[in-house]
Amino acid sequence: MLSAKSRILLRRWRMKHNNISAYLKQNREKLGITQRELADTLDIHYKTISKWENGRSIPNDKIMQEIEKVFAEANQSEAFNKINVFGMLAIICSLLFLFLLYLSIK
Repeated sequence: MLSAKSRILLRRWRMKHNNISAYLKQNREKLGITQRELADTLDIHYKTISKWENGRSIPNDKIMQEIEKVFAEANQSEAFNKINVFGMLAIICSLLFLFLLYLSIK
């Protein structure tokens, strides 16, 4: 039988485990990458990613920092791409307006 303190520590460990598992899986899927692609980026085996996402183990602090860096860089890149798309749409609309203005003057 576990002591009250041991049960509390075990409960906290499980909560941390589940939060990390969900964090990894949600962010990886949000980026649209496979476990193997994330593993290749981190230079680890893809089965390790699977273990983390299924809550069978958790990454150490060093790897967790690398994971957060990968997710942050991907999110920045995604935001930059969205800005570029809107910028290109603005340019296209401006050119179309100028073209229609040119045709109406002619």
